[in-house]
Amino acid sequence: VRAYIRAHREKNTVAADLWNALSEASGEDVEPIVRAWIEQPGFPCVSLRRVERKGRIALELHQTRFHARAPRGAQGPASARWPIPWVGRVGRKETHRHLLTKARETVPLQGSAPFLYGNAEEGGFFRPLHDAAELRRLTASFGKLAPIERMGLVSHQWAHVRAGHAPIESLLEVVNALGNETDPDVLGTLHAPLGFIADHIAPEAGAATLVRYREWLVDRFRKPLSE
Repeated sequence: VRAYIRAHREKNTVAADLWNALSEASGEDVEPIVRAWIEQPGFPCVSLRRVERKGRIALELHQTRFHARAPRGAQGPASARWPIPWVGRVGRKETHRHLLTKARETVPLQGSAPFLYGNAEEGGFFRPLHDAAELRRLTASFGKLAPIERMGLVSHQWAHVRAGHAPIESLLEVVNALGNETDPDVLGTLHAPLGFIADHIAPEAGAATLVRYREWLVDRFRKPLSE
């Protein structure tokens, strides 16, 4: 950035000048990656699913444009694609990097991969969507995720529920796994979705459902509430 400012001081520039400066400094071709993020509307959802290839575990990544609500009418090109620098957490200590450029790609994995989280350290500008089997592995290993990743999973899962991409039960599974959570930032992330359910969803199912929901919350979060 400093080289770019020096080279174009008191001059007119275009975006490509900055991309060229970043490419020279990093040794990577930046413009093909950056251009799509600037010129296309929206941002992607990256779905993750384990597959088996020749007896070895692989990860299938599928990118689509994320819609906060079900699309109605023109929502931009259906074929929108982003070059996504994807970094996922594979188990507690390992991460895996891959530049996702196609709609669907398969990434080979090493070892047994006890669980996969689709946005390590929340460093990517996309929403990961884990299938039901992977979500169960994640909730069973919540303590091995960083706090920011636990916060991210709550936020992403709630966004997918509201968008109609995942059932509300999937969010409640995540919430249930956080019953012993002590990090105040992670607990704070639960406030909006749990409050929305209490105010808008549970009452529509009847007064008895709302009572049971509140009792479940108190019982599940008894430990952090008492500390």
